[in-house]
Amino acid sequence: MKHQSKRFDGRISDLSCSWFTALYGDDWEIWRAYADEWLHQLNIGLDPRRKAVNWFLESYLVEQGLPSDPELLFRPNENLPDLLVVIEI
Repeated sequence: MKHQSKRFDGRISDLSCSWFTALYGDDWEIWRAYADEWLHQLNIGLDPRRKAVNWFLESYLVEQGLPSDPELLFRPNENLPDLLVVIEI
């Protein structure tokens, strides 16, 4: 899949996170919908929450090779990358 520059993929103003499925495919639709719902729960602090969601979707889920199906991610005994370690990278 062709990757656009982060600067031009629309993520800066896209509160529905459609950039994510456009970039990584429809397999990630469930995560995109969760992000969209969470971002629209409050109308304050949108920019830091948008940045955090964008980071989680791309840097944690995709770059760490995690499953696109949230049910698989939250199975008991799932060996997940340490979120704090990934944040520090």
